Amino acid sequence: MSFSTRKWNNFLTEQLLIESRLKNTIKKFPEIDPEVIKQLSLSDPSGKNAYLMWMTQAMKDSGAGIYTVPGLARERIFDIVPIVNDFHKAKQRISQLNKNRKQAGKSLYPNDINQFRSLDELEGFIDNLGLSSSEEKKREKEAALGGATIMQDDEDFFVIRPLTKESSCFFGRKTKWCISAERSQNYYDSYTRQGKSFYFVLNKNLPENSNFKKIALVFDKGGEFDEWFDTPDNGYSSEHELKNVLLFNILAPAIKGMGMAVEDSDIDEIAEVFRNPSALEEYLGEDVDEDDRGPEQRINRKVYKGIVDYLKKHGNDLPVDVSEIPELGSTTLYDVDMAAEVFNGIADHTWGQMYADATSDTMDNPAGSFDYDELHEAEQNAGLQHIQVYYDEYDAGEWTWNAFIDISMEDSPFNLLQYSNPDFDEDEPESEENFKYGDYDDVYGGSYSDEDDIMQTIQSAFDSAGMYIDRVEQVDTGNFRLEMEPDYGESPAEGLEGFVEFLNRLKRYDKNFPEAEEQAYNDLQDNDQAIDPQSKLDDKQNWVQMLKTMKHLAYDVKSGKMDVFGKAIFEIPNMMRNFKEMQKFFPALPDGEVQAISKTPEQREIYKTQEELVRQLQYYLNREMGSKDFAKGLVRHLEAKILAAQPEQYRDQLRQMGLPGIKKDRKPSEEVFPDHLLFTQNFAFSPQLELLANITQGQKDAGELSIGDRKIEGAHGIGGFGFFNMDLKFLKQLAEQDPQQFAGYINGFKWMDENWQDVQDMIGQYVSDNLVKTAKKLKGKPELADLEREDIAQSARAARPKSGLAEMGCGAPKPKTRIRIKIK
Repeated sequence: MSFSTRKWNNFLTEQLLIESRLKNTIKKFPEIDPEVIKQLSLSDPSGKNAYLMWMTQAMKDSGAGIYTVPGLARERIFDIVPIVNDFHKAKQRISQLNKNRKQAGKSLYPNDINQFRSLDELEGFIDNLGLSSSEEKKREKEAALGGATIMQDDEDFFVIRPLTKESSCFFGRKTKWCISAERSQNYYDSYTRQGKSFYFVLNKNLPENSNFKKIALVFDKGGEFDEWFDTPDNGYSSEHELKNVLLFNILAPAIKGMGMAVEDSDIDEIAEVFRNPSALEEYLGEDVDEDDRGPEQRINRKVYKGIVDYLKKHGNDLPVDVSEIPELGSTTLYDVDMAAEVFNGIADHTWGQMYADATSDTMDNPAGSFDYDELHEAEQNAGLQHIQVYYDEYDAGEWTWNAFIDISMEDSPFNLLQYSNPDFDEDEPESEENFKYGDYDDVYGGSYSDEDDIMQTIQSAFDSAGMYIDRVEQVDTGNFRLEMEPDYGESPAEGLEGFVEFLNRLKRYDKNFPEAEEQAYNDLQDNDQAIDPQSKLDDKQNWVQMLKTMKHLAYDVKSGKMDVFGKAIFEIPNMMRNFKEMQKFFPALPDGEVQAISKTPEQREIYKTQEELVRQLQYYLNREMGSKDFAKGLVRHLEAKILAAQPEQYRDQLRQMGLPGIKKDRKPSEEVFPDHLLFTQNFAFSPQLELLANITQGQKDAGELSIGDRKIEGAHGIGGFGFFNMDLKFLKQLAEQDPQQFAGYINGFKWMDENWQDVQDMIGQYVSDNLVKTAKKLKGKPELADLEREDIAQSARAARPKSGLAEMGCGAPKPKTRIRIKIK
């Protein structure tokens, strides 16, 4: 078989394989449009449909099979294909990395796309793998050049103006310029917003270690030269010194061509000297025979001759005619004035051209400048629906901007409310002049002074919804303007970038507007400033009044949410048993606090150690019992106790409350109690346990109402708990749709308040019952390692008094030692 025949057969085999993979994929995924799969096939980076099955599965996982609009599936291709393409490009690199990882005994990276279970997993792997160094440099340069203007690029200089922070960082590498900093704060944007333009000059002929390899030129917004900086970031204002550097860069190849090192110290010796006739004359020496010159003058003249020869040979691109530079002869006189004039001309014209180009570019493209069209385009792109943006150029290049929302109480939803009349007199008969609720204009009647509370409620509602309003102004009766000012980084001083940042914040606000409007609508009612005549808010006012009369539980309403909360002081029963159980896995725990009339220093030390261990355990127990899972168990425990009517005397009370969950079709004799009494999803518990110490007198005084006639000694806890962020809108809807269930929830709070001491006992019992189980979850925690030390336990047992006697000196009889255990 000939080579061409084999090649043709291989081609046919490959084509059959590609078509087979396409058919199999279409057959396996009938729910996906075949045209979409074909489009994936055309985009397969292997060119052989090697990734087609995997990409189609990713398409299905993203929901393509249920799309009603085929276009959405095609859009998803733009998410899948680039990631798979990156993986395909990285396969060779992965193989090389795996060779190194195998030699190092490390696990290998996946090199087969089928090893990835999802597109997100593949994307995460690619992101962690990163780009190869060559790809990274290539992309960086492409991005940097995309944000820069090349001003000059010849055999001596590369001059570029960076237009972005990224390009400034890229072209300013190996410098200490703050405008090119990558690891510390970068000031490029800050200086650009001040109207500063930067031009980077690469002196191509200077060595890499030269302080002048790269220099930065700074121009102000008027196109005037400001200053320049060397590579280490030293600033200079002298243009004469700058010209020396530029001239020296032009002459450097001649110096290298003579086998001499090019160093920064030569700038003054050559560039500076060659531009000064008297200095040049001294440098070259008198015009005498060569044999009569000293070694230094012979070297200087050799350098001069080499530079002149180089310039005349390579000077076609120089801005002056170098043919006029005088030659040095062995005995002929030479014109230092003419020579210095030519070298000065090279320096002056080189800098002059850079200066003119930079000035023209700065004037044509001022740093940080923008116009009305750019602002308008940015505003249109933001797509704001509810917020108006105002911007104005009050002086040439000087802008101001802000934003506002107009709220009218005559518009929906606020026109649906009836507003509370502060002048209503309940003792007077109702008339046109004496009404309790009315339309907004009826109540406020054009008086601005009475609307301050309304404005404050609206501003607070918008703030609560994440729309921070700087100022509210009243336009006229019932019409308010909510103003937003630029924040840090959003002011006109930040340029167009600041305006875009301002719009980005407004876009977030715009999305929150419906929520803020609804919040204001609810808050006006919650603050008794208005009512919704379509709802039975009188019932709501009744249950709010009930909440106000609670003795032990407090309530708070803010921003459309309600909290009902209290502080429980509870005894933890059965602590001796709990300590014994916990000693099985935390042997260093004490049996309880042993108090003796006389303790030896050793005893005191071991007891002190154990007390500290208990404090550490308490800290982590508090954290565990403050978790959502523990709180959920606790509130279900409270429900079970209440709903089981234990103690018995509460059964009739519960039956009369109309609790939620009671079967409406039950028989009269059938007692069925609800499954849920409380807002379990809103419950939170934050305990502070004391397993050894007794309750302090200050705690007793502060918790007198909570403690009541209970006697709390030994192990106890103080726990803040309650039901938080209950949505008032939900409560109102529940009151309308299911009054019985609503009453059950409200009466649940009432029952807890009326039976507060029993509730606290229930909490203490639940904490005690779950203490050992919770502590066991902490076993193995490094911070509690000492609790597992058997040597501490042995020392504690050895230190514990074995009899009623303690050792006394001088053969005295051993008095009885009183031992008291503070934990029950």
